Amino acid sequence: MIFSLNGIKTTNFYEFREWTNLNFPLHCHYTFEVVFVSSGCITIEKEEAVYRLTAGDAIAIMPIEKHSFITESDSHIFMFQISPKLISNWDLCLAGKTLKIPYRHFSDVMLESIYRKLKYTDGNLIELNCIFFSLMDSFLDNNELVAYYQPD
Repeated sequence: MIFSLNGIKTTNFYEFREWTNLNFPLHCHYTFEVVFVSSGCITIEKEEAVYRLTAGDAIAIMPIEKHSFITESDSHIFMFQISPKLISNWDLCLAGKTLKIPYRHFSDVMLESIYRKLKYTDGNLIELNCIFFSLMDSFLDNNELVAYYQPD
């Protein structure tokens, strides 16, 4: 099960959410999370590094990575969370690893396409795997996975 940031329990293994002016303290969860900034600016602390993201930017957060959100003036974001249980072979590919550079910028056209795919997915397992691995592929372009500490 996934618990959304606003505390609503859902029985789905993925979740798509939109937020305006999100502020949320340091936390972690067992899901993969990709956060996209559609307008404004948001600061994300992730594993003791600080990232200031603006419109078109996105950040990937791996399971169990501590992170927080701070909006200083105005922001609109959307996020995609997916359980590792839905990702085929996730433990072989991604367990205990994080992206060396966890953020990237998307063009307006690409951001709109990602938004539509995430918002209107019907929850099909194959479709969700395709969306997730397509996003991971875009983050891995000129990047690499590195090991990180994961508590028992």
